[in-house]
Amino acid sequence: MSSPQSPGTPVSTWWVALAGVPLGFGVGPAFLYAATRARALSYAVYGVIWLAVCLVGLALSLSYPDNSSPEEFGSFLMVTTWFAGFGHAFATRGAYVRRVRAHDADPIVRARERLYKRDEARAIVARDPRLAREMHIGRPDRGADDGGLIDVNHAPERVLVDLPGVGRELAHRIAKTRADVRGFSSLEDMGTVLDLPPDVVEDMRERAIFLPRA
Repeated sequence: MSSPQSPGTPVSTWWVALAGVPLGFGVGPAFLYAATRARALSYAVYGVIWLAVCLVGLALSLSYPDNSSPEEFGSFLMVTTWFAGFGHAFATRGAYVRRVRAHDADPIVRARERLYKRDEARAIVARDPRLAREMHIGRPDRGADDGGLIDVNHAPERVLVDLPGVGRELAHRIAKTRADVRGFSSLEDMGTVLDLPPDVVEDMRERAIFLPRA
C-alpha cells in the first residue's frame, strides 16, 4: 500500500546532511530537529539514543589511553553512530516528508493522511493481531499511535464514547456486555448481541476494530 502523495511546497530534508557530520556528532541533533519539525516522538527517541551512543563513545575515547580496548570500543561506537545513524536518517526521510506535509498542508491532505494511517493499521490488525496489540492499535488511551481506530474489546469505557454514534449509555452497555461474553468477534456480532439499529452499527464501521481478548 503506497502513501498518498500530497502536493505543495517541497519539504527540505537538510537535516539528513547534518546526520553525516563526521564521527556521529550530528546524528542526535539531526533527529531531534526532525522530531520538532515533524512533531514525531519516535524521531526524538532516535535522536536521544544516537546522541547517547555517540557521547558514550566519546567518553571512552577520551578517558582511556590510545590503543586500549575501551578507547578502541569508544571509537567503534562513534564510527557506528556516524555511518549507521546517517543511513537511518537517509532511510526515514520519506516518512519525515509525509509527516511534515500532513501537519503543514491543507485539511484535505491531512484527512488523506489519517485515512492512509487508518488503512495501514487495519491491515496490521488483519494480518497480525499480536503485533497490533503490541503497537496499541485501537488504544488511544495508551498515548500511542492508535491508527485512528478504537479497539472495542479492550479500550476503556471512556474511550468508547469517541466512536461515532456512541454515547455514554451505549458505551456502558458495550463495556458491560463485552465482559460477560469475553469480547465480540466483529461489528456485526456486537450489533446482534446488543440489538443495535443498523445505522448505529454502520456509523461505527470506519473506526471500530475487535482484537481478540486474551
